[in-house]
Amino acid sequence: MPRMIKKTIHDWFWLIGLVLFAGGSLVIALVQPRLPLQEILVLAGLIAGAYYFLQKQVLEELTLFERLFADFNRRYCVMNEPLQRLMLSDAALTPEDRALLEDYFNLCAEEYLYRTYGIIDERVWRAWCRGMLQYLADDRVAEFWNQEESRGSYYGLTLTKIEKGAGPVEISKDTMLSEQDSSREAA
Repeated sequence: MPRMIKKTIHDWFWLIGLVLFAGGSLVIALVQPRLPLQEILVLAGLIAGAYYFLQKQVLEELTLFERLFADFNRRYCVMNEPLQRLMLSDAALTPEDRALLEDYFNLCAEEYLYRTYGIIDERVWRAWCRGMLQYLADDRVAEFWNQEESRGSYYGLTLTKIEKGAGPVEISKDTMLSEQDSSREAA
């Protein structure tokens, strides 16, 4: 079931359940002249069972998302400092830098894969894509990504999909450059 439909049903289930119960009871009452309590109770049981099933599914998806999110962040945290050092350097990429970038791209591709399954929330994916674009703004990283992307080894993740996932950049007049951006511009 598409994530948006599941979310709508989850968010509005009590209203949807009430409408289904009232509509079902009305149909039962119209079909049978006497109000059959047994059929109405069966209808209420079906609606309650459906609600339980949806709640359980949502809870399982949230648990999976939480586990994946924690794992992605833990793995990125290990890479963050070396990636930041790489961004502050102007030197050509070393074999170690390439291995680091491959690990980072694999992590990004895994997040993309789970996004395509509807497990990663759109807001999380947008933030992740914006982070990827910051690294890809570096010519050395972009060139290496282009080589890697041409091999098709990242579950179909492409620069176009990253840009689309990042969405429009909203900059307010109060937005200021971070210290890192300032130091990079000064260099």
